[in-house]
Amino acid sequence: MPMVSTVVARRAPAGQRASYQAALSITEDIGTAVGPISGLALVRGVTAVGLWRLGTALSAVAGLASRAAVRRPKVITGQRAS
Repeated sequence: MPMVSTVVARRAPAGQRASYQAALSITEDIGTAVGPISGLALVRGVTAVGLWRLGTALSAVAGLASRAAVRRPKVITGQRAS
């Protein structure tokens, strides 16, 4: 996911970008390994409606967390563009 890598690269301190990118890569690898197993276990224990509700709730939490984590640029007013 190129956008995630870009966000991580921009937010990382200048001397630690490679470490931050490596940590991102490890988390993606863990998700790829654990995701199918945990997904199958979840499907066996939850109804279809429950699964959709859980997915909706987790998506809302992830969206709010992403919104809170993103820094918005400061708008400077009173200056003219040259």
